[in-house]
Amino acid sequence: MHLGKALGEFDQKIPNVESARDVIMHFSEYTAGIGNKQRKLQSRDPTVTSADLANQFATRFGYDPPADQVRIGSGSGLTSSTLLKF
Repeated sequence: MHLGKALGEFDQKIPNVESARDVIMHFSEYTAGIGNKQRKLQSRDPTVTSADLANQFATRFGYDPPADQVRIGSGSGLTSSTLLKF
């Protein structure tokens, strides 16, 4: 199998993996709201601030004593979170 064909099949099976890698490699830029993809969003809508964009990539960590749970999740741009019960 040629490398080009193998890469094409890989991209089909795992779409957006390159974008995910870019965000991870440039995490500090994305948490500041100045990542490459964020700047493109901001150029389309100048009313969106870097702070707004940074909030979408912010990670959250919190402890809820009454529930005895630790919540690990993401900023407002992502809705998934993980609960750890002790």
